[in-house]
Amino acid sequence: MPDQMRAAMFDSYGAPEVLYVTQTERPVPQPGDVLVRVSASSVNGGEVIARQGRLRLVTGRRFPQRVGIDFCGEVSAVGLGVTDLAVGDRVWGAVDERGPRGAAADYVTAPAGNVAIAPASLSPAQAVSLLSGGSTSLVALRDVAGLRPGERLLARGGAGGVGSVGVQIGAMMGAHVTALASAATAAFVRGLGRPR
Repeated sequence: MPDQMRAAMFDSYGAPEVLYVTQTERPVPQPGDVLVRVSASSVNGGEVIARQGRLRLVTGRRFPQRVGIDFCGEVSAVGLGVTDLAVGDRVWGAVDERGPRGAAADYVTAPAGNVAIAPASLSPAQAVSLLSGGSTSLVALRDVAGLRPGERLLARGGAGGVGSVGVQIGAMMGAHVTALASAATAAFVRGLGRPR
């Protein structure tokens, strides 16, 4: 009998209540993949609207569907051809977005190119919370926009996953940051750009 693991899934689109945890077969890494024992996984805004069915043209109507894109954990096995990661490495990464999701599980497979050694100074929960928002903000501000000291940055959704990291990166890069936030999150967002 194949090894089993727990995984979060849903059988129909809807509210969070459609999610359930079930036993399923543990994946096996294919050539070029790594198998990671998941310590933490995040929930991204895109996943929420996908679960609600608002992206069904992309996600399809086949069920059950699994959830989770980002993860932090420990390499349990490596597929053929993987040489830069080893069993026992503490890593963070993302599943192949063209393939099935499923990081909200005990184990997940991902292309080795989507996985890197996780920062030792961060807990798994801290590390995984930076993946989507952090990489989106960093690439957008540093690589695409070429943000420079003294420039102005408007961060829409300053309390969100991308916006909150963008506020901090913008401040670290020397920009004058203006963030949009609700009254309930204003104090949180104001504190993001200040040195600790």
